[in-house]
Amino acid sequence: MRLRFVSDYSITYDGFSAVYSGSAATQCTPSGSPVLTSTWGLITDGAGSYEINTRCEWDIASPGLASVSFHQFATEAGYDFVTVRECTPEGEATPPPETTTPPPATTTPNPTPSPTPPPTTTPPPATTTPAPGTCSSYSDVASLSGAIPPPVTVNSLPMRIAFTSDSSVRRQGFVGIWSDAATSYATTACTNGAPLTAYAGLITDGPGKYSNGESCTWMIAPEGASEVTLKFLMLNTEEGFDKVHVDSCIDAECSQVSSTQVLSGLYESPPEVTSSTPWMRVTFTSDGSVTRAGFEAVYTGGSVHGCEDVSSGTLSQPMGVMTDGDGKYPNWETCEWIVSPSGSSGARLEFVEFQTEGGYDIVSVEECSSTGRRAESATAAAGLKFDKSTKHEHTKGGDGALEEAIEEAQAVVKILGLSLGVMGASAPQAP
Repeated sequence: MRLRFVSDYSITYDGFSAVYSGSAATQCTPSGSPVLTSTWGLITDGAGSYEINTRCEWDIASPGLASVSFHQFATEAGYDFVTVRECTPEGEATPPPETTTPPPATTTPNPTPSPTPPPTTTPPPATTTPAPGTCSSYSDVASLSGAIPPPVTVNSLPMRIAFTSDSSVRRQGFVGIWSDAATSYATTACTNGAPLTAYAGLITDGPGKYSNGESCTWMIAPEGASEVTLKFLMLNTEEGFDKVHVDSCIDAECSQVSSTQVLSGLYESPPEVTSSTPWMRVTFTSDGSVTRAGFEAVYTGGSVHGCEDVSSGTLSQPMGVMTDGDGKYPNWETCEWIVSPSGSSGARLEFVEFQTEGGYDIVSVEECSSTGRRAESATAAAGLKFDKSTKHEHTKGGDGALEEAIEEAQAVVKILGLSLGVMGASAPQAP
């Protein structure tokens, strides 16, 4: 996937930050139903045309309600199907009721009846509690065949996706993108709860000014990360009294801290902090008097790549952040990033802040085919101009304009995100 940013000669704004992540494609496995539990991923029948008499399934048990959309879809219409199913209320196994079996009747010559023996109880057969992410009963939500269908969302998990082909005609098959129905990166306000393990997210003290006597802690541990980067989008506290501590931790419990950075005051160019370990602890405390606007920061299990870093080559980390830089971007800016996460079959891009001059300063997202040349359909779709001019409003109580821009951007990028080819082709070259 290639992301390009170009500005003209006049008005400038604060620019953008976007989180990318990669995912390997889970291929058709006729021998079983793999259980997929991450927040998003790819499924495919495999490279080239699918085989006849194919039968395979995927069970998706992501943290929230799941949906699936298709980047590629070509099956023999009316004969080869992708079926989307959801778990029914009857899907949880229940043990059968206990049964009481009376003893068999006996005949005896003794006219005096013997005491009736107590009834014996036959224990029910042993039952097995279904493992998490499994279901014993499904109902069909959609049966898809032919050309690219609309997205499908289920109301209960796990979601099962099944592919079947008949004994004759073959087609190219499909690539599906499944994800939480909700936005995959979450905004977490003041909390002392469970560790944040998503590949990316936003943390904030909350909307408006923070309160006196605040004490909040976030433990950040993105799944699969080797480091954690925290990029502040905004930071404004009472200098010297209300502080954000950022700790690099040696383990998930943060039993020992390898380094600490303390931030306080108003930052015109908000900083970024990187932990050399997969664990980071962020603590915010305020005293008993003056309050300010607080802070917002995006975290990811990778590095931050600014416009000045584009000469460093392909971005191959599993996840990371791309940004035009701190403050307003300059006139005549041109930046380009090639995203090719190592070991992934595709990449996903989500904007967490966005403000450019509408119609003139443009971020475009391009998909590359497996041969390294731009796909024309993707290039046309990438012509969408993300030009809303509101920053931070989506988490600080704004009018929702940026939310609409982000939703538009994500809807396009989720389709364009399969930049490396289904089977993990080499990094794309410039067309």
